Amino acid sequence: MAARQAGPPKTLLPFSQRRRRLLLDFHNPAGIPDIGTEFDPKNFADTLAAAGFDSVIVHAKDSHGYCYYPTTVGTRHPGLQRDLLGEMVDACHTRNIAIGSYVSAGCSDLADPAWLQVDAKGKPRSFAEQGGYSMVCLNSPFIEQNVLPITRELLGRYPVDAIWYDLLFFFDEGCHCAYCLERMRRHGLDPKDPRDIRRHMRDSIGEFVLKTRRLADQLRPDIEMAYNGLSVHERPAGLDMAAYVDIEALATGGWGYFYFPSKARYLRTLGKPVTGMTAAFHDSWGDFGSLKSRALLEYECYTFLAAGSAVAIGDQLPPRGRLEAARYARIGEVLNPIAALAPWLTDAKPLAEAAIVLYPLAQGQFPDGAWAGANKLLMEGRVQFDSVDVEADWSHYRLLIFPDHAHVTDAVKAKVAGYLAGGGAVLASGDAWAVLPEGIIAKQQEIGGPAYLQVHGAWAGAVPEMPHVVKKGIRRISAPGAQVLATVVESYPRVGDKCFYSSPQMPYTQATDRPAIIRQGLVVYLAAPLFREYWESGYGVHRQILAGAVSLLLPEPLTKSSMPLAWEQAVLAQGDHRLVNVIVPFTSVRHEPVAQIEEWPATVGITIGVRGHFNGACLAPSKKPLSCTRDGLYTIAELPPVEGPCVVIFE
Repeated sequence: MAARQAGPPKTLLPFSQRRRRLLLDFHNPAGIPDIGTEFDPKNFADTLAAAGFDSVIVHAKDSHGYCYYPTTVGTRHPGLQRDLLGEMVDACHTRNIAIGSYVSAGCSDLADPAWLQVDAKGKPRSFAEQGGYSMVCLNSPFIEQNVLPITRELLGRYPVDAIWYDLLFFFDEGCHCAYCLERMRRHGLDPKDPRDIRRHMRDSIGEFVLKTRRLADQLRPDIEMAYNGLSVHERPAGLDMAAYVDIEALATGGWGYFYFPSKARYLRTLGKPVTGMTAAFHDSWGDFGSLKSRALLEYECYTFLAAGSAVAIGDQLPPRGRLEAARYARIGEVLNPIAALAPWLTDAKPLAEAAIVLYPLAQGQFPDGAWAGANKLLMEGRVQFDSVDVEADWSHYRLLIFPDHAHVTDAVKAKVAGYLAGGGAVLASGDAWAVLPEGIIAKQQEIGGPAYLQVHGAWAGAVPEMPHVVKKGIRRISAPGAQVLATVVESYPRVGDKCFYSSPQMPYTQATDRPAIIRQGLVVYLAAPLFREYWESGYGVHRQILAGAVSLLLPEPLTKSSMPLAWEQAVLAQGDHRLVNVIVPFTSVRHEPVAQIEEWPATVGITIGVRGHFNGACLAPSKKPLSCTRDGLYTIAELPPVEGPCVVIFE
């Protein structure tokens, strides 16, 4: 295996601008003897091109610690007898497929045990119960002694278009190794404070990004760098040095169906391209011998498109190096139609007229219940929205939502007051009362335990006329001068240890005039953590109440459509005169523990509308015209029978 010489990448479009990417895992323990023996470079590149991929990430170093090229600074896999990485680079560049080299930065079974992540009790962390990859700490000498030398070698030897670092990862409770404790002490952080732990994790990843980017700038300033792990944190440290942001989100692999939409609507506001990442497996990574249904793969990929994101699909190359033809035929059924949408999706930007305002700690490894509940509600209502933090520019949103919690400082309160003074509307709930201007809530007191509310009037639609439970309790508030939209209904008091009614809540007894939901001008406040409760219980009346509150503050929204509740309609603007609507149906088959999507039943009678007067609408990419009518401010298009995701263009 002769040494190679690096040169400029041989593809025309930058790696970060490619829209259909393959992440080709290749993790092999030492005992596998025949690594890459059946690899055929031409067949490899031809298969990727036929499946619709325009870029691929292939392994330079895996999570066991082994390299797949003739390294002089790392450890070559003992079963490898060829320059697998080099052959992949050459083959892909002949087909104008951009190629990134994968480096597992956070895992290695070959690392010094003193460099591993440990929990608060000093126990080493492993990525899987079955003895999976050893988790290496990013603050340990492993980075300087392994990851950076491998990076330097790759930059000097191969004309790759990007380097992609994986597993920049800490568990939610953080790492408590000697290197992390020393770093936290040096920066004045408390290893027992969850906020300090998150700040330490975020900044540790940022320091890794800085080290690798500085090294690249010395050797190949043109190369793009990407980092899988930035998406976990708010305002990710090092984001400015990343070419784009990945959101790893396998719906059936533990992430669920709302992880990606929640994360994407925040990360897309930070100025970097976003890529959604799923995999072609039925379950999760490395699920050999399985194949995701076409319908589910379509659902995930079009959900990525709806958020304005690029698409990445994962696979794992079998040890001998031959791709599974049936898997790539399935992928091609989904990706090639997406490739045909390029004229309508290129430079299309998501529109948003509402925003969920996040608070610190909302973004653990998974969005918390209040944030997830707000995402679910707005997606079901086809409201076009982002998620933002307190540092963002709020001025172009018509509505801000503070779901159940808020980051309350004098500066934030002043910013909210200024936003309201400029004509914006605010919906707040639960603890978020504290962001509201002085005088709206005169006093408040937290009341624990289940309670009931009674809705007054038709503002929330056809809510059944009865008290409705709020199991997380309703605050006792005073709001003089506000319009009362719902009041508290008292429950019987518990008397003694045996006062039990086979449910957490006691029965309700009598109505009160205590406000549960109030409106004052362009502010609506719900004195209960109803977003979290809706996420956890799915109670339809809670959805009606929350949706009614949104409608009070966001009349005449951007969309007006008739489609099932679980369908998504996302609106993107391409230039000044074209709106791109990505319609993503959802129809699951009941499987435990995760719902699957296995087919698309035909759905008839669907209309979709957007605010504004347009000359017409058509389907993309077929350009088939649709029948359109005007309904006040809206242009309404009638869809043919819908079987799966579709894209509708208004011009």
